[in-house]
Amino acid sequence: MLSKLKFFIFTDFLCILLLTGCLNVNFFNSADSKNEENDFSGVLEYNENELSFVKQSISYVDSDAIIYNPDMGFYSAETVKIAANGSISNLSDVNDEINYKSDKVYSYKSSTHFNLVHLKVDISAFSGRVNGTDKDVENLNLSNLKSILQNARENNKTIIIRFAYDKDYNENLVSYKENGKSYKACEPISFDILLKHISDICLFVEQYTDVITAVECGMVGPWGEMHSTYYATADKDGVELGYIIAIMKQFLDGLSNCKVPLLVRQPQFIYRYLDSGYVKDTVPAKIDLTPDSVFYRLGLYNDGYLGSGTDLGTFKVKNKRKEEIEYLKAFTDHTPYGGELCYDSGSGGLWRSSYLQNTVQEMYDVHLSFLNIAWNNHVLAWADSENGYYKYDYVDDNDVPKSIEISENNLVKNENGKDEKFFQYLIKHMGYRYIVTDSQIGNNDEKSYAGFKLAFKNNGFANIPYHRQKVMTLIFVPQNGGAKSELKTNCVFDGSVKSFAVSTESLSEGKYNVYLKISDENGNYPIELANKGMWDKNLKANKIGIFTK
Repeated sequence: MLSKLKFFIFTDFLCILLLTGCLNVNFFNSADSKNEENDFSGVLEYNENELSFVKQSISYVDSDAIIYNPDMGFYSAETVKIAANGSISNLSDVNDEINYKSDKVYSYKSSTHFNLVHLKVDISAFSGRVNGTDKDVENLNLSNLKSILQNARENNKTIIIRFAYDKDYNENLVSYKENGKSYKACEPISFDILLKHISDICLFVEQYTDVITAVECGMVGPWGEMHSTYYATADKDGVELGYIIAIMKQFLDGLSNCKVPLLVRQPQFIYRYLDSGYVKDTVPAKIDLTPDSVFYRLGLYNDGYLGSGTDLGTFKVKNKRKEEIEYLKAFTDHTPYGGELCYDSGSGGLWRSSYLQNTVQEMYDVHLSFLNIAWNNHVLAWADSENGYYKYDYVDDNDVPKSIEISENNLVKNENGKDEKFFQYLIKHMGYRYIVTDSQIGNNDEKSYAGFKLAFKNNGFANIPYHRQKVMTLIFVPQNGGAKSELKTNCVFDGSVKSFAVSTESLSEGKYNVYLKISDENGNYPIELANKGMWDKNLKANKIGIFTK
């Protein structure tokens, strides 16, 4: 009877481990097997009640510190132009930006460097519409882009990437006529060539899924923002937005072997893609998405963010902003969302004081992950100004002196009840911001096992992008000196409660500082938690307590 009871206790605990995403890497090794160096795992056939857990004496409140983690925050925007032979003229400039260490800034500067880079790739040389050749170049030569992505990987920086045919990303469209109608465009004359280019892009992206935060669908229109061009305005096969739908499908099919998010410029593109019978100027019924759905990878980038009630045309359904955002939650709760914060000299700018608290709440609703540090400088300078006052004097194109003056409250209360500038709140809360709210470490009488109970809270606007599988590694550092020991727990970090145990038989007696490293499988792209005094920059891990053997 006793052996049966022990079996049921063990199998119940195993089920818990599986459900929480935690299973020791060597769970089924024999108890007397020899462990390799830095691997002290063993059989976990034990009763959790045999462990005495102690709540650890660490800070459980948000430190208010500025933290830069992968796939989130302010980004620096860089444009690279690829010639038909694949050469990139400004390759060194972009790599210089990536080589910059992230600045721990406390005030707004448009030249600040962060962990995230927005890479805009000019492929206008491959468009017959732009370069005037009779035949478009069929294959994209992206070989020289590899050095940029490899450099980002080495510097633990992540990349949002967009491809477009707009020459110099400067609204350079070519006027022409199609079926008797006048249009402007910059894309290849052959749509099949455009689709072939997307296939080339997808093959490239698949090599750098650890580096790429998201692919912005782009391709067509000025700045690659999917509007004001033939392929964004003309019907295809009688279907409104048919060309856009075909572009999205080509990307999703091409990226089917990886999980990189695909972000599009307007919610209506998602509506139309999911429902060919979609009625214009309506908000569809909410959708339930599962991770195994191809649509799970769809998201939004917003380069008109908070510039007006419609985000300068991003939201197309009149007076239904809240409804559209509610619909989008099914997509943005796991994909990165962001773009460019826009200035509007009229009363429509939603970031203004009368809207500021609602703006912050909406950032949680849309799960804001990233913004351009250089755009818009007026909004961001005001957001960081003293007493909410900002003035900018300039001369317009007609040599007429003008000024921009903003006098608005720019204070927001943080989770600790303190007022701070809107800019400070943004820099701390964009993306995810996890803290440990409970850390318990247990030991058995024989001191052969260590049990862990960890709980987390996310104070950030967004979650970790769904395609990031962050493993949890324990690092035991002897307090009296000596070599550290590491063990991957096989727990995937997702911010939920984690309960697991490891064998400590190979550890010598003594006290150990225990650290939790949250990173990719290879140790790259570690995540810093926001608790005060937890982060060790050398270990790139967070202290979660003390273990005594």
